[in-house]
This record gives sequence, C-alpha cells and structure tokens, in this order.
Amino acid sequence: MEISWQTSVAPKKSQDTFWKSYLGEACPHGLSLVLVNGTHVRDHHDSDFSQGGNGRRYRFIPKGELWIDSQIDPDEWPLIAFHECVEVEYMKQGWDYDRAHDAAKKLEGHFRTARRTP
Repeated sequence: MEISWQTSVAPKKSQDTFWKSYLGEACPHGLSLVLVNGTHVRDHHDSDFSQGGNGRRYRFIPKGELWIDSQIDPDEWPLIAFHECVEVEYMKQGWDYDRAHDAAKKLEGHFRTARRTP
C-alpha cells in the first residue's frame, strides 16, 4: 500500500502564544498544523488530550486546525498530523469518532511502515 503525505503552505491564522504555535503548513485537506503545549491543553481544556487532536474530536480546537503536542519527538509530528487528517476526513463522511480513530490508526501504521522502508 502506497501512502503519500504532502503538506502545503498555510497562512498563520493568528498570533502564536506561549502554548500554541502555527507551523505555516497544512495537511493535504487544507487544515493548518499547529503545535501546542500538551500540558497546557490538558490543564485548561481536556485532561485526555494526548499526542494530537482535531476540531471534530475536541470542541475547543478550531475546525480548520490539527493540533500536535509539541512535547512529542518532532519525528512523530508528521505521523500524528497524518492520523488527525485521516480521522477528520472519515468524520466528515459521517463516521463516529471511534470508528474514524481506529481506521486512522490502521492507516497510520501503514504510513509508519512505509516511512521505514527504503
């Protein structure tokens, strides 16, 4: 299975803050990639936030953004963004979160394998 992942340039939607930073990139579906301080998100929004999130899963995330916990190894950021992008697309099609998450997790596994293969 071939999985491609290509980000594009995205304008910053607002100013960066001490806990939120726009990467200036968007996923293939146009959602802005945003690094967030995961501890801040867990302390102020949802204690279950882990690795990343999107506005269809978490009401506090703007619908046009994919959040990535900046405290995670930067090598993981594209994988988390990929997962969140796929999850959003399935949820847009009417899938519930659990089903979309499981499908995104499976595709993320394929993406991880493809990245390791020379």
